[in-house]
Amino acid sequence: MPTATDTAEAFAAALAEAILHCRAFGHQWEPQSVEHKRKQRVYHWRWLCSSCTSEKMMVVNDRTGETADNRYDYVDGFLATGMEPGTMRRSVFRMEVIHRMEHATRSRSRVKRAS
Repeated sequence: MPTATDTAEAFAAALAEAILHCRAFGHQWEPQSVEHKRKQRVYHWRWLCSSCTSEKMMVVNDRTGETADNRYDYVDGFLATGMEPGTMRRSVFRMEVIHRMEHATRSRSRVKRAS
């Protein structure tokens, strides 16, 4: 697991594929359930990321549909606690995706040549 002393690049390189995908391109939220809290006049709308399995709870006004609050429960390893503020840009994660794709492409090329 990456530590607070790691660079953003080292943090990205250590991420599982699904977490890296969400860090680079955003979550793939899918609605799971909705519960009407009549006394509070809100809906609790639960979402699940189909890629990394993080969860999001939206609290929505039951009359206007406006979002009152969002709460997140991120999968272990997603949060970069202790990292330098401003270093965790999506561009760092996109570059890690590209590096992994290049590595996979080179590996497949070697296998084809060996066949």
